[in-house]
Amino acid sequence: MIKNRLIVNYPFNALKELILLIYHGKNEKLLSIMKLFVILSAKNFLQIIAVINMKKKLLTLIIISIFFIMSSAYSQDPGFSQFYANPVYLNPALAGSSDCGRLSLNYNNQWPGINNSFVTYSVSYDQFVEKLSGGLGIIMNFDVAGDGVLKTSSICGSYSYKFQVNENLFINAAMQGGYYNKQLDSDKLVFGSDVDPSDPNFGTQETVPENLSFGFADFATGILLAINDNIFAGFAAHHLSQPNISFYKSDDSKLDIKYTAHAGARFNLSQSNYKRSKEDYKQASVSPNVLYQKQGDFQQLNLGVYFNLFPFVFGTWYRHAFENPNAVTVLLGLQYQKFNIGYSYDYAVSKLNRVSDGSHEISFTWHFNCNKKINRYEAIKCPSF
Repeated sequence: MIKNRLIVNYPFNALKELILLIYHGKNEKLLSIMKLFVILSAKNFLQIIAVINMKKKLLTLIIISIFFIMSSAYSQDPGFSQFYANPVYLNPALAGSSDCGRLSLNYNNQWPGINNSFVTYSVSYDQFVEKLSGGLGIIMNFDVAGDGVLKTSSICGSYSYKFQVNENLFINAAMQGGYYNKQLDSDKLVFGSDVDPSDPNFGTQETVPENLSFGFADFATGILLAINDNIFAGFAAHHLSQPNISFYKSDDSKLDIKYTAHAGARFNLSQSNYKRSKEDYKQASVSPNVLYQKQGDFQQLNLGVYFNLFPFVFGTWYRHAFENPNAVTVLLGLQYQKFNIGYSYDYAVSKLNRVSDGSHEISFTWHFNCNKKINRYEAIKCPSF
């Protein structure tokens, strides 16, 4: 630190001498001091540039450290704020829970202010198959962390068996299986020795992990209960096989099981001819919801409510991470018989909000025609978003 301060002060000392020589008219010494001033100023400028570059590398290192902590130490899955706009991802028991075939597209950009730290894409399709007495679903996910340092892709298939307990109670029980692939871009890795010039190993090549790409099979299960067409509750467990996700052959880093419990209800605000028909989405309603998730040491509680005022859906969620408040989510959705489209923004209520720029999420759902008679028990009335 003392050395840096001296380097910064040299040009100012030279400038002081320069002014004195101009005042006394000493031309030869004046020329020498001017040259010295230019040289030292250039050195000072280069030193400033080096500090800026070091700060950039340090920021990159922090970003990579964050995603490694979240993806390895805590084994945390990517999250979506519009939980029910990506139903098969939330709970495999939601496969086939709608009236007809359903195509869902989802995009989430978490913390874009930190160099696009986490970007997740999801595509899924599900429908009820009467001959199978249940629903089938397929989902593909692609997650990019650390601006491309770590990439995770997966494809999973689900089957959800539906049975009737009594006149007012239906249950979906589901299993899901799939294949995951993780890839690490070693060229984008930043190590501590790349940031601190005082490190004896500054600029040296660090040893990168042996497994830069690997795959594994994984499984999940879920259950969903529907009561009286307006109350539902579900539970899901993902990563039952707890695969090893370490990039180092000598390490054993198991992917923790993710537990999800969710419940909600829908209360109509007025009576209309839309009730229990194909156009019941036009019914003005309010839907309170609760969702709890736990994966390893990470756990969070989400409390939210949706207001359906056709054709708009307004929603808000509060997310609490137990250790500290996490975020507030606001949502605006548009829904018709054929499609739903929604946008949500997560406002971080922690100190992270100063640099993260929150999180943005967009969802699109297309409902296919199935040309069959719809009765009050076939579709489980979960929220659209």
